[in-house]
Amino acid sequence: MHALTRPLQREFYSLVINLQALNSAEKAADRLLIEPAICKIRLEYHPPNNSLAEELSVLKDLSHLFERNVKWAGEVKDKNPDFFTELSKQQAPEYLWIGCSDSRVPANQIVALPPGEIFVHRNIANVAVHSDLNCLSVIQYAVDALKVKHIVVCGHYGCGGIKAAMGNEENGLIDNWLGHIKDVSRFHAEELSQLEGDEKFNRLCELNVLEQAANVCNSTVVQSAWKRGADLSVHAWIYSIENGLLKDLSLSISSPQDLEKLNS
Repeated sequence: MHALTRPLQREFYSLVINLQALNSAEKAADRLLIEPAICKIRLEYHPPNNSLAEELSVLKDLSHLFERNVKWAGEVKDKNPDFFTELSKQQAPEYLWIGCSDSRVPANQIVALPPGEIFVHRNIANVAVHSDLNCLSVIQYAVDALKVKHIVVCGHYGCGGIKAAMGNEENGLIDNWLGHIKDVSRFHAEELSQLEGDEKFNRLCELNVLEQAANVCNSTVVQSAWKRGADLSVHAWIYSIENGLLKDLSLSISSPQDLEKLNS
């Protein structure tokens, strides 16, 4: 019996998880592909008396993430030996990014900036409302302590939160959060009523970003910063997961006067 290498170990338990998730009636073809692969690895590498619980327990071992961390840190230090030393001395980003929690929309990678260059807050559907003390606290720290010059509210097309808000299904606790998106839909009901399908979906994704950016502008933190003469601008962007490109939604507010023009 051969020793089970870590990559093969992860492949095996991934197959087991996938097999458990399949409905035998609906996914018979998929089961036919997965079961033989599991059996082959089991017979060649595993004692036949291993329980499924024992096999699945290995999934709790996240050492592979630590291995990737060590590799990443090494690669960064190879390029710049002083990178982490310099990074640890201060945090002075010029940008606050308010984005969606979607794992496919990572702020730093999208704009190709290294750690330390963007202060980030993320939540479902990139919402910034006056009742969310978490988001407001982030904005205050970014504006008052870090002295950021730009706040970017960035949404993305195909947002699951937006899609859920467009439906009438019950989703549990998150429906309370999605109510903010439903408000945006209600504010723009006339425009959205002229659209259908993906066009309507995409437009609501855009409108939500614009509304949340306006909320940031109207927050007490930003209003106070402008009254003090702070060099601070709020922007509305949207990202396409399909092509990796950002789109400027043509909203850039740098003063109460700019905000008045927007509302007029």
